[in-house]
Amino acid sequence: MKNSDKNAQPQTAPLVSIICRSINRPQLAEALQSVRVQTYKPIEIILVDSLARGISADLYRDYYRDYGDQIRVVTPEKPLGRAAAANTGLDHARGDYLMFLDDDDWIAPDHIANLLDLLKANRSIKAAYSSVRKVTLAGKPTEEIFDQPYDVVLLRRDNYIPIHAVLFSRILLTTGCRFDESLDIYEDWDFWLQASRQTEMRHLDRITAFYRQGGGSDTAVITNESRYAVGNVIAGARSAVLEKWKSIWTGAELNELIGSMDSSAELSALAEEIKGLHQTMGNLHERLVKADAATRVFANTANTLRRELSSANDATRIVENTANTLRRELSSANDALKQRLTELNALHNSLEELRNSLEELRNSLEQSHSNARQLNRQLDVIYHSLSWRLMGPFRRLKRLLGSNSGRHEN
Repeated sequence: MKNSDKNAQPQTAPLVSIICRSINRPQLAEALQSVRVQTYKPIEIILVDSLARGISADLYRDYYRDYGDQIRVVTPEKPLGRAAAANTGLDHARGDYLMFLDDDDWIAPDHIANLLDLLKANRSIKAAYSSVRKVTLAGKPTEEIFDQPYDVVLLRRDNYIPIHAVLFSRILLTTGCRFDESLDIYEDWDFWLQASRQTEMRHLDRITAFYRQGGGSDTAVITNESRYAVGNVIAGARSAVLEKWKSIWTGAELNELIGSMDSSAELSALAEEIKGLHQTMGNLHERLVKADAATRVFANTANTLRRELSSANDATRIVENTANTLRRELSSANDALKQRLTELNALHNSLEELRNSLEELRNSLEQSHSNARQLNRQLDVIYHSLSWRLMGPFRRLKRLLGSNSGRHEN
């Protein structure tokens, strides 16, 4: 490895070989990038040139630049089928654990680490596989997920494990597991059937692998009818696998396989369930009829209430109009009342001023009366005084002289 990796495991960590059968698809760079970011190390890649035409260096240049000593390109003398390309990869792999990754698929960064931890925790298990999500040709996730728990009998009926989901021990190769090169479709199914005779396979219920639809053997898109139709390519491939294994399986294994397809008990239970559903539907129909009648009554009542409500709304509008008129009249009356109150306040103030003036006049009058009485008393004093009486003759003489001078002037 050219660049150091802080997360790399000790040198004693087992080597994992990833075999990539490539037909020079442009998605190869994405597949290799998913290996490049794996949290587990050490890893080697065996890149098998299935077309024997050379693989474009542009597709693996980045990986080679950083991990040149851990990627090997194997170019055969002639084009190889899928099974032969897989065996070529196995022949060149040196890892203690192996897996396949076709050039149009990819894996999550913790895919290898999770599966290896599962195998280390279960030493008797020699193969483990993750759940897989199908994606579109453009790499967009779909709702389809391969997450079937391991069932060896079900595996005899169909292949439910995408090839790059599995990490397996080299021990399986030493027991004779190898790809049947007479099969170019379902070669991986045949390989897992071989492995299932050597070990149980453990399922990790986590999606850490991604399967791109539209590949060279996209058997998952075939309808159930096509799988069993005479003359269909996929049906023929299934027949070839079953033709091989019918002479290998024991009577007990075949009986298990037939038993897994015997749905009589399920059908009987389903018939009872359907019967119960029919009865429930009958009860629901009766209730629906009653509910329909009640609905009609409710609808009639609702219509009556709507009409009453409409009349009430009309009455409400009349009341609102009357109320608005009364409000306007009340507002005018309030304005007039305020005007009258203003005028009354002015009259009240004038009245107060008149009262104050009258009080002043009364006081002045009383003062005048008091002064008059005082003058009268003073006159009385004067009239009764000795000097007044003594001066009486002089006053008469003065009046007399005054009257005579008047006549002379005339």
